[in-house]
Amino acid sequence: MRVIQLPNPSRILCFAFYIIFTLLQQATAERELKFVAVVFRHGDRTPIVNFPTDLHKESEWPQGFGQLTKTGMQQLYELGQYVRKRYSNFLNSTYNRKEFYIQSTDYDRTIMSAQSYLSGLFPPTSSQIWNPELLWQPIPVHIVPKATDRRLHFPLSDCPRFDELQNETQTSSEFQSRIQPYMDFLQTMAVNTGLELNHLKILDNFQLWNTYDTLYCEGIHNYSLPVWATKDVVDKMEKLAELSLLSLFGVYKTEEKSRLQGGVLVNIILNSFKQAANSSRERKMEVYSAAV
Repeated sequence: MRVIQLPNPSRILCFAFYIIFTLLQQATAERELKFVAVVFRHGDRTPIVNFPTDLHKESEWPQGFGQLTKTGMQQLYELGQYVRKRYSNFLNSTYNRKEFYIQSTDYDRTIMSAQSYLSGLFPPTSSQIWNPELLWQPIPVHIVPKATDRRLHFPLSDCPRFDELQNETQTSSEFQSRIQPYMDFLQTMAVNTGLELNHLKILDNFQLWNTYDTLYCEGIHNYSLPVWATKDVVDKMEKLAELSLLSLFGVYKTEEKSRLQGGVLVNIILNSFKQAANSSRERKMEVYSAAV
């Protein structure tokens, strides 16, 4: 198995990521590509929520909160084009349901990202053109309801051991040594944002991450920011936002936490590799459009 971190297509923003897993099987003369699994995050989106003192309301965003933007659509379209070019000698030039499968989390932005990706990966040609004025074709994107999605919806909400590890993480010396230098800053942030200080201190509830993300989205889309959101403040918020995400899988007992969460998807991908290597299975590529 090889893991490939894809180079960023143009206009990719910092929170987008793409990973390709490939299965290369040793043939008699040279290695033969047998199977590809692709995992990507949605493209550029609007903020998920706002905070009490935010200058901007949901109505100011064309489709509201948490929605894929036109930039995000273009990003994933270009990613589909990139993968089409990279695997032009492996993947069928036209869509074949037996060779290809794509699944998305049950969010508008991830579903639309999957659709944008497919537009770049499988533009209809020859007999698949059904409307000469529209070089696009419908391709099924498979969805599992949030409540039962154990492949892509993170963090999983029904794992008592992971919840236990998260509580231990928040009180661990490793975590506390990282957050203590920011305590005065968090008090100032509570005043500036209107959020409860005790909630901001609990990083895995994502209140602080969401606040940073809201300011980040507003900034890159040229919305005015509050006067207190200076570069120094936003930089500190970014560090805490990174710590918030890191606390899910890192900082403390990282191997066990990663296995309990990401291990579910990794196991599914590894099983697909085994099937591709040991059988005449037709499927060549599986794609996952994920991240809430």
